[in-house]
Amino acid sequence: MNQPVQHDDTFEKLGMTLLFAVMGLVVVVWAGAQLATLLAHGHALQASFNDAGQAVLGLKDHVGDPRAAWPRSEGAAPRSHPVLGSDRVRLGRRCRPRLHGLEGSP
Repeated sequence: MNQPVQHDDTFEKLGMTLLFAVMGLVVVVWAGAQLATLLAHGHALQASFNDAGQAVLGLKDHVGDPRAAWPRSEGAAPRSHPVLGSDRVRLGRRCRPRLHGLEGSP
């Protein structure tokens, strides 16, 4: 008769536990940064989980300033669009005289 083979899965369990712990840490760092940015600036942080993973690795070097641990990538940096900004200024200049003219009318 065939005896069942004993399989020791201790290393598999340890590896999966370590993997989930690292993934959990990355998610906690990402969520904390999202919350901090939302409370401080009123908008969400444009950062991926990959950026959060790099920030986790960089936190040991930037304990006093955790913001410096985040990579300065195109997605993580605040974006401004010069064309849209100039259109807003131009639109504001066009509308301002009309609005001021309406203020004095009955």
